[in-house]
Amino acid sequence: MTTLQQSARLEAALTELADIETAILDAVHRLEDRVSPHPDVPALFADIERMAHDHLDAIKVRYRSLAGLVLQVGGTGSGSGSTGKHELADFHPVSSSLRALYTQLNEAVIAYSTLTLMAVRFRDSWVAASEGTTAHIGRAYTQEYMAAIGRITETIYDVVRWELDGEGLECQCTCPSCVIGICVGPAAIRNTFSEAWNAARPPMADTGIVVQPPRIGSAADEAGFRQGDVIVTADGAKVDSVPVLQKVVKSHLPHEWIEFGVLRNGDVIPLIAERRSDLDVELDMNVEDCVQAPGSDFYQDRARDIQARVRENGSTNGSGPTGLASLSPREIQVLRLAAEGAHNPEIAESLGIKRATVARHIANILEKLGAANRTEAVSIAATGGLLSYA
Repeated sequence: MTTLQQSARLEAALTELADIETAILDAVHRLEDRVSPHPDVPALFADIERMAHDHLDAIKVRYRSLAGLVLQVGGTGSGSGSTGKHELADFHPVSSSLRALYTQLNEAVIAYSTLTLMAVRFRDSWVAASEGTTAHIGRAYTQEYMAAIGRITETIYDVVRWELDGEGLECQCTCPSCVIGICVGPAAIRNTFSEAWNAARPPMADTGIVVQPPRIGSAADEAGFRQGDVIVTADGAKVDSVPVLQKVVKSHLPHEWIEFGVLRNGDVIPLIAERRSDLDVELDMNVEDCVQAPGSDFYQDRARDIQARVRENGSTNGSGPTGLASLSPREIQVLRLAAEGAHNPEIAESLGIKRATVARHIANILEKLGAANRTEAVSIAATGGLLSYA
């Protein structure tokens, strides 16, 4: 049976949620004229407006069943119900603070991630970017704040439980575990959150890469790619992520042909595109960070920092065509481990890559430095100051 204290807490939570839903409706109405030129966003706004209205109606009905009063909403965000006596933060100061910060972090994530897209479009991409560039700021800070959001979602339900326990409001759930005294509420809610998050992922996220409008006259355009096509295979390999697609394209030499399987109108059709650069710039082949999946030492900050400083110092040590300054961040990592005496299997395990990939990196290093073997390559790197950087 719900006590007066518990009822007041629930009323405060419902009042705050009603204010949130009202604020969403206000935002939709305030911004709908701005988004009207886009072909898809107005429909998204309309769906959100319908959801918010439905949510608000349900909250009002539930509030009346608890309080016996009509819930008055004013969009103040400060508990504008009929009693006006309590705010949820009065009952839950710690979790409410986490929620407020969570909102700000989500705004930052969207802002930084869209900054990254703009940087890529303007050739300030992470392929060539070092620390401090626009793309590095966008990508790095997006990931940092997403990690912080993950920590909040992992923590906040335990915090709510801690706040409730601190006031002696023990769990009264009738689920099997709670009946014997084991509260699984936080774990169950985290699972619900995870299910909702996975269900909301963009369409085709696991089945291929959706094609944006190809640049007119580009290799993709001439091959017959269309907006909305979904790349599901490349050279016979299943394309389930951007890194897979990048690696396949990168594996081809200029003017070689790449075979794609493209999902269009429910059918998979073959398309063949030439590997070439359709921009008036040389391709930057130092794209190890671009083709790696997030979470696999994406930035290689230390190696990139070394690379930047070597280039700033104008080091061309080595008799190869470009010397130390041409080494990619991954090649620097491999060379530094080799200098520590690590063999290929140990390097592969340390970096989480295949042994064949290590061998390819070693071959590239020897070619770039004009070295006969790895011992000579390490000597060249040491002389050029590459190994002295922390």
